[in-house]
Amino acid sequence: MNDILIEEGRQTFSYRVAGILRRHDQVLLQYDERDHVYAFIGGHVAFQEHAEDALKREWMEELHLSIHVVQLAWVGEVFFKWNTQTCHQISLYFEVQADQFPFPLPQQGNIRFRWVSLDELKRITLYPQKAREFLLAPQGSRFHFVDEQV
Repeated sequence: MNDILIEEGRQTFSYRVAGILRRHDQVLLQYDERDHVYAFIGGHVAFQEHAEDALKREWMEELHLSIHVVQLAWVGEVFFKWNTQTCHQISLYFEVQADQFPFPLPQQGNIRFRWVSLDELKRITLYPQKAREFLLAPQGSRFHFVDEQV
């Protein structure tokens, strides 16, 4: 599959999906040990792939977990540095559910998966940065945001 990841010179365009899985007052996130940043689990959409299908595929690949997509929650226009590239990313964040939760949580190289309490959110570096306030909003709220990190 060819991801929608287009490079032109020192610029990259990326189309990404991510899932928001909640359990009580926690959210399941991935943590990168190299840069100490938390993010929502997901990945790039491939050409001719529906966003929800891409999200289900990514969760199966990364967590071996079958999810149900509930609804689109957030749409992000994100600008950031990615290695030596300037990246422009369109990100769709979906509320998801799972019939079961993986235990123990798997890991992939430098990536760890962990449940983070809503109280703990203020003490971690979370991408996107605006996600903290969105997670505290009533479930079912929808947001569009622009996040410029360059």
